[in-house]
Amino acid sequence: MEKWHPYEQLNIDIYEITSYVGSITRATINFTTEDKSQHTLFFENVLSLKYTTENGFINRFYNVPSGVLGSNSIYIVKDSEYLKNFEYEVSGTIPTDDVRHFLVLDSIDTGIEILTTHDPILDLGTDYDE
Repeated sequence: MEKWHPYEQLNIDIYEITSYVGSITRATINFTTEDKSQHTLFFENVLSLKYTTENGFINRFYNVPSGVLGSNSIYIVKDSEYLKNFEYEVSGTIPTDDVRHFLVLDSIDTGIEILTTHDPILDLGTDYDE
């Protein structure tokens, strides 16, 4: 069974994911916090990206211990079926030893799952242009 662990290197409470862009190897997530400040989260070397609304997480939320969900909106998922399926699908064509499964949630109903080998980068600015 998968386990969610808050990603402690970045502790941010995302109120609303306002947009996301996935390119060949990069994901950009624009979001606001509860005080309406705007920020951007970047992921490099993205191998897979999945977006869903809360309906896609109902069973998973039910199985997450209540103490895990808190003020941090970024999680590392251990024992991930998403990652296991990715490893199966690539059939050894790329190394997967360093791939991690990140989960980014907002307080509204959005979840973005990212498989990558890099840590996310947080831009606290308000300019969404890259």
